[in-house]
Amino acid sequence: RDISVIISLPIPATEAGFRSIPVSITDITERKQMEEALRQYEHIVSGTRDMLALLDQHCVYLAANEAYLRAFGKSPDELIGHTVAEVFGEEFFSNVIKPKAEVCLSGESVRFRDWVEFPATGRKYMDVTYSPCFRSDNEVSGFVVTARDITLFKQAEDELRKLAQAVEQSPESIVITNLDAEIEYVNEAFVRITGYSRGELIGKNPRLKQSGKTPPETYRNMWDALTHGWSWKGELYNRRKDGSE
Repeated sequence: RDISVIISLPIPATEAGFRSIPVSITDITERKQMEEALRQYEHIVSGTRDMLALLDQHCVYLAANEAYLRAFGKSPDELIGHTVAEVFGEEFFSNVIKPKAEVCLSGESVRFRDWVEFPATGRKYMDVTYSPCFRSDNEVSGFVVTARDITLFKQAEDELRKLAQAVEQSPESIVITNLDAEIEYVNEAFVRITGYSRGELIGKNPRLKQSGKTPPETYRNMWDALTHGWSWKGELYNRRKDGSE
């Protein structure tokens, strides 16, 4: 067990010549365990790349981890005790942060994504969560901000969206199947040329558009190449939904 020992000054000798020394022993095992857990928690918080901050009900900073301080290029003394408006600027606070903070302070968690201009790290696309902090009487005393930099994810998402638009608007008909030869995607040109709707094509086998004029070995050669990861180029005779070639 962990104990705390307090030894007081000796009490003057009694008539019998004895002197006593008061000793107070307290079991602090539970407190030591809590302190160790707190140190581990602080290590996790300080080491995470996510930005974490604790604010009171007036949007005043009470605490912030290293990632949060680093993004603003501030020391703890330059942030703690200051309002969000002082740190972000009154306009951004009023238009973006304040409405969401008010919802959070009413007891509801809020999550949003937005571009933020940080003084030290530049413009970042952030995934932000506001979580209310409750007192023992269930009243909201403030909120925790958790912010994650997802700029790279946003850029990749934008690139994929552009690629999807290019595929969708291509004048060439495009179809994507899985290895079981089930159609997973068709672009608008494919729908227009075949006369089938997407609902009639997704999940179906491409053979539904075969005309019967393509030699069977052509299909065998095609699928043999594709299942081995090779490209294939050739001619297929297909038919539309109305039966025309």
